Amino acid sequence: MMTPRGVQTPVRILHVITRMEEGGAPRVLLALLDGLDSETFVQEVATGRAPKTGDITGELDSRGVVCHLIPSMIRRPAPFRDMAALLSLWTLMRRGEYDIIHAHTSKAGFLGRLAARAAGHRRSAYAPHGTVFSGYFPGWQTRIFILAERLAAGWCHRIITLSRAEVREFLERGIGEDAQFRVVPNGIDINKLIIQKDRSGIREILGWSERDVVIVSVGRLEPVKGHHTLIRAAPQIIETVSRSPAHGEVRFLLAGDGTMKERLAFEAQQAGISDHVHFAGHRNDVGALLSAGDLFVMPSVNEGMGLAIVEAMACSLPVVASRVGGIPEVVEDGISGILVPPDDAGALAAACCGLLLDPDARKRMGSEGEQRARARYDIHTLIENTAAVYRELMEGVP
Repeated sequence: MMTPRGVQTPVRILHVITRMEEGGAPRVLLALLDGLDSETFVQEVATGRAPKTGDITGELDSRGVVCHLIPSMIRRPAPFRDMAALLSLWTLMRRGEYDIIHAHTSKAGFLGRLAARAAGHRRSAYAPHGTVFSGYFPGWQTRIFILAERLAAGWCHRIITLSRAEVREFLERGIGEDAQFRVVPNGIDINKLIIQKDRSGIREILGWSERDVVIVSVGRLEPVKGHHTLIRAAPQIIETVSRSPAHGEVRFLLAGDGTMKERLAFEAQQAGISDHVHFAGHRNDVGALLSAGDLFVMPSVNEGMGLAIVEAMACSLPVVASRVGGIPEVVEDGISGILVPPDDAGALAAACCGLLLDPDARKRMGSEGEQRARARYDIHTLIENTAAVYRELMEGVP
């Protein structure tokens, strides 16, 4: 299907990722495992142990993918465990006879690239899947990560980013050289997502009427995703939209799990809006949830691209999102959605209210978003672009 011209196949690839949990990077990896021609590319995965909540490691087994579990590889810095993980990866790479090492996300990206260099691998790629330079760690820790990224950039041949903004941020921070970078936006299986649509069914299950206004947000419940800003904006949205006789109740549907769930529920209770906020937890029917909505919100503090935004656009939902990271390359401000400053509850509420009270604008932006998602972010484009990077590596890296 995507055979590298003039290259002996199969090409053996080892993917290294910190853990397989619900989220953008693991989902993209699963898409590569599904989409790349198995006769051309033989793929294996090395990963740490994921927490029980949101663990999707079992999806590797269901696909028949060889998974090398490395329990010592964890997300937070831990010198002794990191050394153990590095040794495990080095041993695996020395024995595995892999043609390409593809490291995903920052922690596994550092360990995977260092292990590949130590094991003598000539072809390696790194996909950060967004940056951790803002919204994740204290300033001193962020500076350490930047230094680590600068060092590790010299250990790999290609750095695969989600957006041009990500390339600029890396280069501005002195990470890598321009020739190393390749922009490969994430993609989704749009047809599979659309099949899940079930607007009336989801609303009926939740006890919501067709007149109710539903705002959907999909993402891990972690500080960087900015859900606290949405909770702070919610009272103003409820008050403003409820004045319209055309609407019923205002509902907030939050899909995803994470460490902030209890905190967000407490904040909703303190604001007196608990009856309006529904925490759906981890779901495999994102298309159905999105189809139940009237508006999609992503209030992130930092975002590599926002795969959930693409899913929402594919389901014809207008988007209100933070103007951070690669989001402005996905959402055309004023055309397929509205962009607002991060951590600004007032601006977020105003944008949401403006769209919720203007059905024509919602319909127009939803239609524009769907066309854009189909044209730019289909899963096949992601597969083809990634295969092109592998082809470059196999044909010879300058």
